[in-house]
Amino acid sequence: MKVVVDTDSLVKLTKAKAKEIVLKNIETCIPPKVFEEAIKIPKEEGYPDALLIEENLNSYRVKIEDVDESTAIRQFIRLGVMWYVVELYKAGKITLGEAAELSGVSLRRMLDILAEHGVKGNVKMGQQIKALNYAKK
Repeated sequence: MKVVVDTDSLVKLTKAKAKEIVLKNIETCIPPKVFEEAIKIPKEEGYPDALLIEENLNSYRVKIEDVDESTAIRQFIRLGVMWYVVELYKAGKITLGEAAELSGVSLRRMLDILAEHGVKGNVKMGQQIKALNYAKK
């Protein structure tokens, strides 16, 4: 999944020293307007953050893409839904199937998403034994 980052987020991630972590782990792009607002104009005005952002963007190959606002909002909502589903699954409040259905992905993809978030299965030993016995029949 690709994430579109706006100027405010990019600057705040930079100041919090979290930008590198995000850019290394999430495919990211910025609209041309963000490049202008966060890098081009501030760089001309001598803001050191602009140089740091530009350096990081070049090293992590963040793409500058023209993305419309509605696409960015849909992506943001999808990320929120995915995070919420992972948290529900981690807490044992939903099953793997329910997590996949809510996320709109296959069971296999949901397992991958959970693994990416460091979440292990929440299947209890009794459920595993029951499934194995069922498979033997």
